[in-house]
Amino acid sequence: MITIPMAAATVVVVGWRLGPEEIVGQLRDLTPAHLFLFGFLPISAVAMYLISRPRKVYLVDYACFHGTHHYRIPFASFVEHARQLPTFSEGSIRFMSRLLEGSGLGEETCGPTPARYIPPHKYCTLDAAREEAELVVFSAMDELFSKTNVSLDTIDILVVNCSCFNPTPSFTDMIVNKYKLRGDIRSVHLSGMGCSAGLISVELARNLLRVAPRGARRTLKANITAIAPIVLPISEQLLFAMSFLANKLSSRRFKLYVPNFLTAFEHFCIHAGGSAVIDEVQRSLGLSNKHVEPSRMTLHRFGNVSSSSVWYELAYIEAKGRMHDGDRVWMIGFGSGFKCNSAVWECIVPAPNSNGPWAGCIHRYPVQIKSPKARPHQ
Repeated sequence: MITIPMAAATVVVVGWRLGPEEIVGQLRDLTPAHLFLFGFLPISAVAMYLISRPRKVYLVDYACFHGTHHYRIPFASFVEHARQLPTFSEGSIRFMSRLLEGSGLGEETCGPTPARYIPPHKYCTLDAAREEAELVVFSAMDELFSKTNVSLDTIDILVVNCSCFNPTPSFTDMIVNKYKLRGDIRSVHLSGMGCSAGLISVELARNLLRVAPRGARRTLKANITAIAPIVLPISEQLLFAMSFLANKLSSRRFKLYVPNFLTAFEHFCIHAGGSAVIDEVQRSLGLSNKHVEPSRMTLHRFGNVSSSSVWYELAYIEAKGRMHDGDRVWMIGFGSGFKCNSAVWECIVPAPNSNGPWAGCIHRYPVQIKSPKARPHQ
C-alpha cells in the first residue's frame, strides 16, 4: 500500500523532468533485477489484495419446523389445565388470562407436550425433552436436505444453538450420529445465549467458513451504530455524522438524527419476543405496520419461538410473495443479557416454493391483533 504509490510518484516525477528520448535510454539501461522488481511490486500488491479480501458467504436455503395441528394449545385449553393444578389460585388464573389476551399470541400457537397433559410434570423428563428436540431439529433438517440436495459428505461445519435444553451428549453429537456426518466435521454447540443466538450462529458459521481451507454486551443502539455505515447510503451517513458532531459540541443538547433505514432495506425480521419488543423497535426505527407485519403474525401464529423467530418471519415474507430479486432483509435478534445481533441478506433468486411453515394458513394472514392499550381496566 505504501510502495506502489511511492513508485508511481517517482515514475511521474522522472517522466516530467526527462524527455522521451532520455526515458527510453534509461529503460534500456535497466538490469533484469530492476525489471523484475518493476513487475513484481504491482503483481504482489494485487495478489495481497485478493488474498486478504473477505470471502463471500451465501445462504443457500433454510427450513423451519412446522408442527401438526394437534400441537396447538388454545387459550381455553390452557386456562382449563391451569384450573386443574393446585399451584394456581383463581386470581392467578385470571391474571394469566389477561396476559394471554394482550400477548399477541393466537389460538393456533403450539406448545410442548407437557402443556397438553394433566399433570404436566409427569411428562417433564429428560427423555421427553430429547424426543421433542429431535422432532423439531430432525424435521427441519430433513426438509432442508430435501430442498438443497446437499451431499452429507460435503458438510464441513455444523453450528447448533439451543438456549433452554442442553443435554449431554450435545445437540451437535445427536445430529452427527443421526445423519452419519463426517468424523472430522467442525461442530459447535451454542447454549444459554437467549433468543439472539440464531443470528450469532450465522455469524459464527460465516467466520468459520471464511477461515476454513478451500475445498455479547451490545444493545440495539450499539448494533445499529455498527451496521449503519455498512448498509446506509452516503446521504444518510452524512446526516447522522453531522448530527453526531453537533450533539457532541452542544453537550448532548442537540438530538441525534435517526437514520432512515427504509433507504437500505425492503423487509425487516424483528425477533418476535413479544408485542412490547416489536412495538419498541417499530417506534425506534420509524417503521410502518407493514414492515413489522411478519413479526406480529409470527408471534400470533407460532408464539415466541426464540432464536428461530426471524426465520419464520422470512418464510412469511416469501409465502406472501413479497420477496423480489435485489431486495434486502434486516434480521434483528434479541437475547438475554441484553444482547442484540443483526444479519443482512440480499435476495439473489426468490424462492420458487415458499409456503414452508405457513402452508395451509398463509391465506388467513394478516389478522387484526387486539392492542393491549385498548383493553378496559379490570
